[in-house]
Amino acid sequence: MRSVGGAEIIDEDPDRAYGRGVTPAPMAAQPQPPRRRSTDLSDLTEPIEIVARPLRVAPEPGAPGDDKRGSDPGVASRRSLLGEWPIAIVVAGLATGMLVVAMGHFRAGAVTMAGATLMALFLRVLLPTREVGLLAVRSRLVDVLVLATLAFSLALFAFQMGGLS
Repeated sequence: MRSVGGAEIIDEDPDRAYGRGVTPAPMAAQPQPPRRRSTDLSDLTEPIEIVARPLRVAPEPGAPGDDKRGSDPGVASRRSLLGEWPIAIVVAGLATGMLVVAMGHFRAGAVTMAGATLMALFLRVLLPTREVGLLAVRSRLVDVLVLATLAFSLALFAFQMGGLS
């Protein structure tokens, strides 16, 4: 155990010490010599430490854990696009609502957008997190509360605006 800047370090490995919640106190700023703008590196005396990290090796095509299961590079991208169908439905509903508003039917468009947001709410509630895709932003409770507030606000706004078709 050693003391650095008023904090006690249990382990010599700083990564392990930080993992245990022990952090050294910030050290006082040391005056730095002015930097030279020279390309001459012959006067460098401090050794440079290079840290190598292990690389993850990609599995063989067709092996367990391989997402592609073959040589077609488009299979994985098609599979990932098909996995995002919940957000695609919601975006299509929102785009439809905006198109209706652009055609001059404000109330119908706003109600359509509120319905698309309500669809996002139901999809977030009913689907498991691994299948909901990009609709999962925060925890399920936070997502549901935000979507419910947004759907209610859009519907209220649509029905409170009088005189618009």
